[in-house]
Amino acid sequence: MTRPTYDTIVCLVSEQAIPNLTPVLDPAFRPARVALVVSDDSMAQRAAWLGRVLERHGLPSSIERLQNIDDFAAMLQRFRDIAARHPRAALNATGGKKTMTLAAFRAFTDDGCPVFYVERDNRLHWIEPAQAQPVALAGVLSLADLLAAHGQEIVERHTAADPRAADLARLLMDDAPRERTRALIELGPVGEGDMKNFCLKNGGDFAPRHLDLLKQLQNLGLVSRQGKRWQCGRSEAALLAGGWLEQHVWGVLNGLAPRLGLRDVCHGLKIAAVANAEIRNEIDAAFVRDNRLYLVECKALKPLAAGKSVADFIYTLESVRKGGGLAARAALLVWGMQPGPAVTARAEENRIRVLAGPTLGNLELALTTWITAR
Repeated sequence: MTRPTYDTIVCLVSEQAIPNLTPVLDPAFRPARVALVVSDDSMAQRAAWLGRVLERHGLPSSIERLQNIDDFAAMLQRFRDIAARHPRAALNATGGKKTMTLAAFRAFTDDGCPVFYVERDNRLHWIEPAQAQPVALAGVLSLADLLAAHGQEIVERHTAADPRAADLARLLMDDAPRERTRALIELGPVGEGDMKNFCLKNGGDFAPRHLDLLKQLQNLGLVSRQGKRWQCGRSEAALLAGGWLEQHVWGVLNGLAPRLGLRDVCHGLKIAAVANAEIRNEIDAAFVRDNRLYLVECKALKPLAAGKSVADFIYTLESVRKGGGLAARAALLVWGMQPGPAVTARAEENRIRVLAGPTLGNLELALTTWITAR
């Protein structure tokens, strides 16, 4: 059956921003304009965010306000008025409260308008006129679109990496005896200037495992020896402190992108709230797949060494995940320690996958399994 004809799509604004955007931006379903129906001030704010995304894609929109959502008869009449002013409209019945959806459905079907529903699996179902087979929507949303639709803007992101990060990752990941892992956790580059001197965090003397690691880092061009001192620059210190893991994960994700359909793969993502630029968050790696936001937070070495617990990072990641919509996914990748069962359970409660320990031995498989899980 061919697509019903319409020039306007009427959307019921809710916390689910993605189903309001994907059909109107898909070239196969794109209308001439969009009407965004809101029930209160918080939804009006979300409609404004949606409007900015639509404007960026050259699609005009308007906001229709419901006055009394507790009075079904009054709400039904309001939707009849909206349908009358948009005689060639289609209704997107995905969002809104149940009574709001029912009133909209009745008003638009009584007026002979087509109605559809968008599932979380990125498929569109025509329910009036009814069609047996759903239609997969195109991957049209960018990282910036997904964040903007939830009141966030990108301040900074990176799409390149230090080539030494991959070499360092191979050195540290291929460490079954965990001697190099232990040595790197125990070492710390210190100093206020451009060059940092290595010393042990406990103030002791270097053991053979520390010297062995430093020599291997020297071979990678990350450290140098000046007499009895081992030194590195600021950028190398940042790489050794954990930047290598973020950049390595980005490299693996970038390699998976063609096969898994990942888009806008980046690392070092910094975002700010549109309403308050002082509210900022950072995420180590991010990408989009099937119009869904994916976030990865990477923690190398013992998080406790930085004065934080793994649970602290779970809460931060959950906050950022919520900023990407209800369908957003998040993973916490921990190297250098194995989080306990209580921490893992807390992460799962917050819909965050924990990747740690032996799982990291095949990071490509671990990330693929997480990304493609239903």
